[in-house]
Amino acid sequence: MSATGAIQQGKDHSMRCNNCHADNPAQFSHCAECGLPLFLAALKEISDDGEIQLHYIFANGATIGRHQDNSVVLRDPSLSRFHARLDYKKDKFFIQDLSSSNGVIVNEAKVRRREIRDFDRLTLGQTVLLFRAGNPAAGAPTHHPLLQTQDEFLAAVNHISQRAKTAVFSNEVLEIAARFAINLTRAERAVIFLYDNNRKLRPAAFHNVTHSDVNRDEFEVSRSSILEAENTGEMLIREECLNDARYKHNQSVQALQLNTILCLPLKSSHPLETATIYDAYIGRQSTEGQATQGQAVKGVLFGMLYLDSRRALKGLPQHRKTMLQVLADQVALTIENALLQKEIREKKQLNQQIDAAKNAQQRLFPASCFSHPRFEMAYQYAPAQQVGGDYVAFLPLSDTRFLFAVGDVVGKGLPAGLVVMTVHGGLYAEITHNTELLTLTRHLDRLIYEYAHGKVFVTFFAGVLNVETMQFEYTNAGHNHPLLYSRARKNWQELSAAGMPLGVNPDIKRAVETITLQSGDLLTLYTDGITEARDRAKKQFGKAGLKKVLSSWLISPPDEKPPLAELVNAVFARAQHFTNYEPLEDDTTLMAMVVK
Repeated sequence: MSATGAIQQGKDHSMRCNNCHADNPAQFSHCAECGLPLFLAALKEISDDGEIQLHYIFANGATIGRHQDNSVVLRDPSLSRFHARLDYKKDKFFIQDLSSSNGVIVNEAKVRRREIRDFDRLTLGQTVLLFRAGNPAAGAPTHHPLLQTQDEFLAAVNHISQRAKTAVFSNEVLEIAARFAINLTRAERAVIFLYDNNRKLRPAAFHNVTHSDVNRDEFEVSRSSILEAENTGEMLIREECLNDARYKHNQSVQALQLNTILCLPLKSSHPLETATIYDAYIGRQSTEGQATQGQAVKGVLFGMLYLDSRRALKGLPQHRKTMLQVLADQVALTIENALLQKEIREKKQLNQQIDAAKNAQQRLFPASCFSHPRFEMAYQYAPAQQVGGDYVAFLPLSDTRFLFAVGDVVGKGLPAGLVVMTVHGGLYAEITHNTELLTLTRHLDRLIYEYAHGKVFVTFFAGVLNVETMQFEYTNAGHNHPLLYSRARKNWQELSAAGMPLGVNPDIKRAVETITLQSGDLLTLYTDGITEARDRAKKQFGKAGLKKVLSSWLISPPDEKPPLAELVNAVFARAQHFTNYEPLEDDTTLMAMVVK
């Protein structure tokens, strides 16, 4: 309907009817003389209690908001004072967001300015409006079947939309959609299928079909039509199927004498995980096999809205097709929101569990520094993720013997963190009745092998310092060689005892070596997170970078030498500077011990 074909607006804002040419006051929606409509479009609003209100749109457009000066005033506190504007230009309507707080949504897409068409759904704040181009009530009483269908449609979409916002999903949403799809199409049966975790369609809601029907093994629908709609991802309508050669040998169509079949895919327009959609929302469990690995894909199908009829339903009007598609899209959106909310809840629970694991792991580790009359110890640990796979221990075995240990589980994250806790538990259990280094290491090796069945291994260095003799005995299970700086000889030495990582072969022979430490000696234990830190050119920080920082500390005058803890912090700071402050790729641990 064009502006000139419907009405003419005078200079005094009166409305002149093109049918009888009578002048009408600006506030009239219908001609006072002939009764024909003066408006070009309408916005249909349905409140939560089901009350319907029409807002008429004329050729001069309209503004929408909660302020009384708007053409369309909505009592919604979530709206801005002047929220949006409707313009009419060249027989088209456009909606413009007037910099509102909560924006303008057209069919689930947030817009700044966009053309709107018949049956577009506008969401402004908490208010949902159905846009009807032309005259939705011309020459028809309010109880007209078409008007009643439109009102029911808006009420159904509004109800489903509210469920989508709150992520409350149940069979009720699907049953509303199935029931209304029957009203729209005049089909005889409606079934909404959702995919289970094996990607098989299962009936989740139905209308004019009983529970006993869908639970029967011989329950039939046109699977070939569903498959075709799955492949295209678009609405499929088949009419006069009994006269269609394509369905001549189709068992379901012939057995059920189906003349009309409609299939609407319920699909998302966003990348989503495809697995376990049915189980996530309907709450039923499939007993056939295990859940498949989810893949994030765009346009993923949640299920199918299927309708059929033995009667020939010829020529479904375009506006009913549009409403049917909007209904299917709204159901898909509700499922999608529920899926996202479920994912958010699961991630929140996982983060809580990871935080608990992180706190538990941190409680395993010793205090970050320790001072003894004969030596000083300090260390720092930085996991690449919340829970790390590095292990550090400092334990007094007696008044004169102290255990130093550093380990590195192959891998990162929570799985590696669980192995760390196993190492810690085994170590503590062992030292309660045995402090002999070689036996302790062998028992720990056996524990890890039995825990992981030879599929996980741990590099591990352990040493015991006797403060009476200053002898340091140590064993190495495939770990980075600690660096020892001798103050007397003024050189670096690597404690290069050989050995396989723990958990590979518990029967392998291991050895213990012994050195004597002297005043001023510096021993540094570390994991490869330090030495393998990389700069932008992929060059490693390496042992050379580590020694450079340690040497700067060693050559400082005794009365100006910073505490050992500051040296450890300086190593980490230098490594981070080396990587241009990019997050470290691996768990990182460094322990230093200096003889006083």
